Amino acid sequence: MMRYLLILALLVLCNPATAIHKPIKLKSYRLKELDPHHGLKEAVMEGRGVWVNVWNYPKDVEAFMDRLDKFEMDTIYLQVNRSTTDVFKLQKGVDEILKEAHKHDIKVIGWTYCYLRDVNSDVRKFVEPALYVSPDGERLDGMAADIEENTKIWAVKAYTNRIKEKLPKNYPMIAIVFSPEIKSQYPWEYMANNWDVLMPMTYWHGLKRRNHDTVYNFVKDSIISLRKLTKKDNLRIHMITDGDRTNSEEVKISLKAAKELGVGGISIYPEHLASDEMLREMSRH
Repeated sequence: MMRYLLILALLVLCNPATAIHKPIKLKSYRLKELDPHHGLKEAVMEGRGVWVNVWNYPKDVEAFMDRLDKFEMDTIYLQVNRSTTDVFKLQKGVDEILKEAHKHDIKVIGWTYCYLRDVNSDVRKFVEPALYVSPDGERLDGMAADIEENTKIWAVKAYTNRIKEKLPKNYPMIAIVFSPEIKSQYPWEYMANNWDVLMPMTYWHGLKRRNHDTVYNFVKDSIISLRKLTKKDNLRIHMITDGDRTNSEEVKISLKAAKELGVGGISIYPEHLASDEMLREMSRH
């Protein structure tokens, strides 16, 4: 009888229809673990993160990770270069952050600020980090392009197509774009149809006569206009909120507007200026 039960149990466990599969947590996402055509796009759309630029890499990486853990941030958006720098401006810093972030179950998505004056050079500065493997065997979990200098359609098309030619077919294409309330003339439809996730920079710190209502309306109008200009109601949007010369109450208001419009993915730029109170508001989103 026991032998029969043991055989039955083994048959059940080995049957794909009845096997119990441990779900992969959103935070645990690695490009090599999931179908990249779906996994990273959805992770970016739903996650919470902070932005680090090339001038402000954390001096104490462990303390940096502890801070992100404290406020339940799951992604670091780490600038790795600009058009005017080498492929990696701070390669040792990238290696260290990759190693420690993955220990803490935090994704690292690299980003590049591209001028698109030399398209081939800018393509290289996207593709090489995307394929990079550190001495510890770590990889970036994705790459994003900040496209805000040369936004002429021919340049954006050439850049996009050449990146796609050099990366795996389903590699997620993530673009950092303007708020349409700041710059309405932009190749919006092309970006929506050729990049998988758009990340609007909803920065309100330059608004005149700024108050809670103007912040709320600016963020809300930014998202509504983005969907209208791209002609894509199901557009994948991740909102970058404003941590530069703003305050936690304004950040809270920006998140309220995003939530009301169905935007789940949020992050804050720049991390080194974002207060703990701001990150606490984000952790509640």
